[in-house]
Amino acid sequence: MKRRVGGDRGHLNNHQAAGLVAELGWQGLQHLVLAHLSQKNNLPERARQCFVDTLGCDPAWLQLADQASGLDWRHIA
Repeated sequence: MKRRVGGDRGHLNNHQAAGLVAELGWQGLQHLVLAHLSQKNNLPERARQCFVDTLGCDPAWLQLADQASGLDWRHIA
């Protein structure tokens, strides 16, 4: 499983995901939710900090979905 996840067709790491969001353009988004984080191989604050460093955004703007409890409702205007 580690080979599959870490391979070319596996999950994105924090840096890859943040880079993709940066390339796609995030400035017009109302919300950005970091989700599907590995419970064994990642930490929510590590993922958040990677996005903050890559995007230069306010850490409070990024939301983290928890695998156990999900995410609170968001208002989309």
